[in-house]
Amino acid sequence: MTDIKVIKTEEEYEQILKRIEEIFDSKPNTPEGNELEYLVGLVEKYEEENYPIDKPSPKAAIRFRMEQWGLNAKRLIPSNDMIIHPGETLKEVMEDRNIAVESLAQSTGFAQDYINAVLNCKENISADFARKLENTLNIDADFWMKLQELYDDELKAFEESQLV
Repeated sequence: MTDIKVIKTEEEYEQILKRIEEIFDSKPNTPEGNELEYLVGLVEKYEEENYPIDKPSPKAAIRFRMEQWGLNAKRLIPSNDMIIHPGETLKEVMEDRNIAVESLAQSTGFAQDYINAVLNCKENISADFARKLENTLNIDADFWMKLQELYDDELKAFEESQLV
């Protein structure tokens, strides 16, 4: 194992990245595998401190989500099927992170019935629930509230378009 210490300079950072590349295919629980694991931890710490990545704004997060789905706001045709309830997004986050309803209920303090109603698009996300989601999922409460606001606005516009 090389002489390993906290990364303090860009030059040290580059040297460690080079070493990681050299031992990248090392087997776990071997001297080089252990070195690789340690070096990756050092690099992660250095990058967190020197190249922080801010959370996206709610608008940027929604735009990113629409791009993932291949949606373009200018192309959207009013359709009830295209109005996405925030519960759909919550459901995907929970699936991606393998979080059960029971676990989310326990960590947020909200009843499973309420959470299931949100996931089934029968209940809106309240401001209090959005704050609890922020604490539990590390996704800004503003993001959840913007999704709810967007859903409410689109649903209202759709319903008004149906009256004409």
